[in-house]
Amino acid sequence: QAGELGDAVKFFEYTSLVKPADTTGYLYAASAASESENYEKAVANYKKLVELAPSEERYGIIISLQKDYLKDIEAAQATITEAKGVLGEDNVVLNQVEIDIFIALKKVDEALGKIETAIASDPNNSRLYLRKGLLYDQLASKEMDNEEVDKDKVSGYVDEAGKAYDKTIELDDKNLTAYFNYAVIISNKARVYFNEVNLMSPKEYNKTGIAIEKKGLETLEKAVPLMEKAREIAPDDKDVLQALQNFYSTLKMNDKAEEVTKKLEELGFN
Repeated sequence: QAGELGDAVKFFEYTSLVKPADTTGYLYAASAASESENYEKAVANYKKLVELAPSEERYGIIISLQKDYLKDIEAAQATITEAKGVLGEDNVVLNQVEIDIFIALKKVDEALGKIETAIASDPNNSRLYLRKGLLYDQLASKEMDNEEVDKDKVSGYVDEAGKAYDKTIELDDKNLTAYFNYAVIISNKARVYFNEVNLMSPKEYNKTGIAIEKKGLETLEKAVPLMEKAREIAPDDKDVLQALQNFYSTLKMNDKAEEVTKKLEELGFN
């Protein structure tokens, strides 16, 4: 209570020496250590806690401390492996945390395998389908960054992401991220066509460019209702409004573009 957290940790640990099978001392020591930002000490006490009384929550705290504060991904993965040995390979919470780590490390193939396993165990979890969509999003973005973009690959990744986002929306029709990201990947698919047109000479444009540009516009049109739905959910969201502003301008929907521009100005987003 006096704020002397270092001493508090020390004496809580003394109580654990007196009663090593009592979880109370470890719990308070871990809490005080975490509050004083002594995360290694916090992890050590939480580890003693899970030896005595393992739980999803406590393992989750250890993993979070290792991943987010100590920046030790290997230790977090080791804790996940240990926790699965205790709580089971199909544990939904642990699988979700593991997927998040794979996403952070950009190990997409491994993450997809984990997601499919997690979905099989919990088929009505919208967050798992959202993560699946995000992973295919990453693949599409990675392909878009290549010097020579494979349009078929981009299209395939977008389709897979779309299926995952559709399922997310089916299970959670207020999921802003699903609507927003789905619209963005469709617009990125359209951008492949626009980029191709931009690199054409006037002669090439007259020959094939008009048709390719039309494909891009038709593709972008499919993104509009999704982003408009995102706006219904978050009417003052800057990213949503700016995306709509761009979509409307590209599609020559000038009245709508002007309305969104005014809204952005009203909100102080220039």
